[in-house]
Amino acid sequence: MSERIYKLQPDRTIQLRGFSDLGASAAIHSATAEGFTVSGVFRDAADFAVLVLYDADNFYEHPRLKYLPDTDFSGLTLSFDVRYSGLMPLDSPKYPTIDWPFLDVIRPDGTTAKIRLFEHAVQVSGDYTCASASFVIEDNGLQPYDRVTLWYQNFAFDYIVPDQSGPLPTAAEVAAALAAQINAVNWEALGILFPLAAQADGATLHIQTTRPGADGNMLRMYAVAKNARLRASNPVAVFQGGSS
Repeated sequence: MSERIYKLQPDRTIQLRGFSDLGASAAIHSATAEGFTVSGVFRDAADFAVLVLYDADNFYEHPRLKYLPDTDFSGLTLSFDVRYSGLMPLDSPKYPTIDWPFLDVIRPDGTTAKIRLFEHAVQVSGDYTCASASFVIEDNGLQPYDRVTLWYQNFAFDYIVPDQSGPLPTAAEVAAALAAQINAVNWEALGILFPLAAQADGATLHIQTTRPGADGNMLRMYAVAKNARLRASNPVAVFQGGSS
């Protein structure tokens, strides 16, 4: 019985490209007319699998059975839901060492194109949240010239207690001053992948990435104090809660 095969049909035209020692051992399975699953054994951060959505030349089937080359996609829209685990997030701003954030295209004339998938993505379920962390500033009888410094990458947010007449700053005022320093950085101009925003709630300093995504969970901030009179409650703040 004859069967009509459509371009991009999950159980007919989709395949995995072969792999070498630079690729994960992977397989495509559970394919139906509505979808498919790719599973791989990833032993290294550089492992990958290449999914081919359509190959006009169809090298695998017998010449008497395979479809003829056809590169006309006029009027055809590619739309699909993607769910993955244990892989690089599609929204990650990190440098693509391989083309994991792209749909690669080879045109009939040999020219190529890269389409960044996340720029065309729409969230259909789950959460897309920013990672956050916090410090609690402790005033243990601070004195002039006591000092606390928060480090993020190579940025130092520094507060030194002034030598002034009258009351010395409170822990809440120190937290507010550190938040102001963080918010004053022009992160975009500096090309920082994960900019920060901060807010002081009393002596607690809340810090959040302005870019959502699970990659934010890899971030850390560090607190260094001159002495115990003025310090942060924890020397390391681990960002968490980011999701892609």
